[in-house]
Amino acid sequence: MYLYNTTFVVESSEIDWWQKWMRDQYLPLFASQVPSAAYEIFKIDGSGQQGESTFSCQWRCEQIGDLGMIGKCADTLQNSLMKLKNGTICCFSTMMKSIEI
Repeated sequence: MYLYNTTFVVESSEIDWWQKWMRDQYLPLFASQVPSAAYEIFKIDGSGQQGESTFSCQWRCEQIGDLGMIGKCADTLQNSLMKLKNGTICCFSTMMKSIEI
């Protein structure tokens, strides 16, 4: 299994806007491009500074090609988000593969 995690650091004044953007743009694009991928969104407790919150959006998929498609979509959307919001929302992503120990 592969996991594509994007961490979003969102200023408190932007949380409602960010949630709407996730619902209206981010999640629908991924769902249309990689319908077999499942996602979960988490609020990271105890992280960030006062006046901001940190969220994790995790997409899970079985195929490396799906992971690549998720990464391509994410790069495009995240770059436009950070330009649009100019520092009030920032994000970074990590690709992971599950292992057996």
